[in-house]
Amino acid sequence: MAKAFGGILIGLHVETRNSDKASMEDKKRLKDHIHLAEQLGAKIETVCGDDVPFLIAEYAKTSGVSKIVTGRSAVQAGFIRKPTFTDKLSAYAPDMDIYIIPDNKIEKARQKFSAEHEKRITVRNIAYAVACLLIATGIGFVFYKMKFSDTNIITIYILGVMISAILTSSREISFVQSIVSVVIFNYFFTEPKLSLKTYDPGYPVTFMITFIAALITSNLALKMKMQAKELAKSAYRTKIILDINQTLQSQKSIADIGNTMAEQLSKVLGRCVVFYGWNGEHLGSPVVYGEKGRMVSSEKKELVTENEKAVAEWVLKNNKRAGVSTGTLSEAACYYLAVRSLETVYGVIGIEMKHEEVLNAFENNVVMAVLSETATVMERETLRMKEEAAIEKANNEKLRANLLRSISHDLRTPLTSICGNADMLLQGKLDEDKKEKIYGFIYEDSLWLINLVENLLSVTRIEKGKMEIKKEADMLEDLI
Repeated sequence: MAKAFGGILIGLHVETRNSDKASMEDKKRLKDHIHLAEQLGAKIETVCGDDVPFLIAEYAKTSGVSKIVTGRSAVQAGFIRKPTFTDKLSAYAPDMDIYIIPDNKIEKARQKFSAEHEKRITVRNIAYAVACLLIATGIGFVFYKMKFSDTNIITIYILGVMISAILTSSREISFVQSIVSVVIFNYFFTEPKLSLKTYDPGYPVTFMITFIAALITSNLALKMKMQAKELAKSAYRTKIILDINQTLQSQKSIADIGNTMAEQLSKVLGRCVVFYGWNGEHLGSPVVYGEKGRMVSSEKKELVTENEKAVAEWVLKNNKRAGVSTGTLSEAACYYLAVRSLETVYGVIGIEMKHEEVLNAFENNVVMAVLSETATVMERETLRMKEEAAIEKANNEKLRANLLRSISHDLRTPLTSICGNADMLLQGKLDEDKKEKIYGFIYEDSLWLINLVENLLSVTRIEKGKMEIKKEADMLEDLI
């Protein structure tokens, strides 16, 4: 579709707060999707947040996107039908073309999170919530003794719920704490005390408003905390890429760029990274960098075996990933990726991983971004080298032309002399003394020409590197 409309294909990944807790299967699917998109020439972008439809629509608006392609979301069964993902996306982006692609494996209407996904309700988080309630109640008694109004006491409980939300990051605990806060306020601070009954008919409304306010503030606190985390993560990712890019820019050869990229990746990922350079005909010798960025080729011999090199050669030849956590040569010790631009492959990297282990979303994004930056820098360096070669070739051609003109002038004089002298000898009207002199002139001119040709041949051999120059000491004053 992008080719048909002459547009740019963008693969957008929305990273939510549960992305790091996704199952191994989901992480593998995400990595497969990103790899497929890159093979199709897509530019991969990542945004952070929980409201996926809203983030997609906002990214599309700010980036000038005109068409959105998405999968079909499940239709929820029940008496009250909630808006689906595509419904929300259509509402957020009403002016855009949205293409919905059917899928045979539609997810269920209600996904049940496994225990590993929901670990926010812990004893520690419950203790935080109870502590906030106790502190808020203690401060409430102090305010009550000081004859403060009920509004101040209610505000303390709302503040406690908000602090608890920041500490626990759990909506469930915040919801329960909001209810308990209202109950405690009613029990201790309204007439009749130590009872859930109220004499004032307006208190139920107050309780409801307090509960809603506590719930809203806790949700806002949770969103702000999550956004702060995602912004920090995004800033860290950007800093890593910028630092690596600056380091790559300072290198002066393709091999140095590749080795620097492997060294920096090993530091960021905390894993061993292998780099195979490409010289246009075959893979170069592997270079292994350890977890702290130091070269450990001699210590990690299991990463540079013939089998591992065969996997790297397969990746280079097919321009596809292979190794750990893939469907191709998965028994390898590393996860192999090609360092390439759209048309050129510059090498292969291998990331040491355990069997069936996959990179998380953050690591995968960093790796893809670094590989893209590396390929860009390598391509720029290749173009620079080609430009220098073209300039050198043009200068050589100019030098050859100037040399040819100079030689043509130098050849004309002795050849004209030889030709004239030979003509006079052919006429046969000269005595023996004059003939001897003319023979001498012809011989001298011939020697001069032979010396000139020998010099030209020597220059040719020097350019080809086939001539050894014998150096001798000489007086500088004589040369001057």
